[in-house]
Amino acid sequence: MANTNLTTIVDTYGCMSNYQEMKSFFANPTNASGIQDALIKYGTPVANRESYHTGLGFFGTWHDFCDWQNIGKFYQFAKLSVQLPTLKNPQVDCASIPSALTTLNAILSTTGTIKDANVKVALTDAINDKIADYQTFNTQNSCATLLQTTSTNTTMKNLGIYAVAGLALVFGIAFAVRISKK
Repeated sequence: MANTNLTTIVDTYGCMSNYQEMKSFFANPTNASGIQDALIKYGTPVANRESYHTGLGFFGTWHDFCDWQNIGKFYQFAKLSVQLPTLKNPQVDCASIPSALTTLNAILSTTGTIKDANVKVALTDAINDKIADYQTFNTQNSCATLLQTTSTNTTMKNLGIYAVAGLALVFGIAFAVRISKK
């Protein structure tokens, strides 16, 4: 999806307190990976419902909407995904899960200070979805076992290097002693 389509959708949400911030985020090409992650996770956000007027002239009433839930969570998830992208490769990504979960839980603990209830709900939902994604990836890819195996393999590799170096040293010393006795 082109960012222009997303910008058009965002333009229908002028009612949101973080509208300008959101509009700038979606227009910035450096956020493309986070936006793509949100598109994969939630699909394309829906545009806000249009306002309409009932009645005649001054005797009518305007009905304005601000359906922030869908776009709000999409936006917050995209922002999180810029820093903490969707995981894809167990060999590389498993190691990042513990620190990512720590970061997400730290952000989650600060949501209580957010004054705008809509932003707070959207951010909390996005964080919980991101945590669930990371935990699912961790479980499905047996990351704990993979990290333990990688650690064991590294330890064994290091022991092997030390053993070869130690043997070379022993043979070197024995060779030097033998030559010096001649």
